[in-house]
This record gives sequence, structure tokens and C-alpha cells, in this order.
Amino acid sequence: MADFMKKATGNWQDGLMLLLGIWLFFSPWILGFAGIQSAFWNALLFGVILAGMSIAVATGGVALALAAWSLRHHHAAHAA
Repeated sequence: MADFMKKATGNWQDGLMLLLGIWLFFSPWILGFAGIQSAFWNALLFGVILAGMSIAVATGGVALALAAWSLRHHHAAHAA
């Protein structure tokens, strides 16, 4: 956890994106629009995506996922 916080605060944009994702997730209840289905689900879905992507970027998960995909794609192209 300390390593994540160091990375998140080292790149302040990642920490800000995480906070915005959390805010977006809880905004239907905080701002009182939980009864509007489309707005409710939009806020939940994109809040999770934003927070998840910020965590992935801060921990290097995106680079790891892209590297794995690239290797898989490379091996599939040569196997054919």
C-alpha cells in the first residue's frame, strides 16, 4: 500500500484521477440523482473505469498488460 501511495503521489495526476473516479462513483448518492437510472449507471460505470485505470497506471499494470498483449499478438502472428 505504501508503494502505491508513493507512486500515486509521485505522479499527482494519477492520484487526482483516482479521487475523481471515487467521486464519480459516489456522486449519485451525494448529489441525489440515484433515482435517474441512466445517470446513475453512467456515474458508477465510469467511476469504476476511471479509478481502475488510475490504479493500473500508477502501479504499472497498463504497461504490463500491453506487454503481455504484444507478446501474445507477436507469437500468434508467427505461429500462423
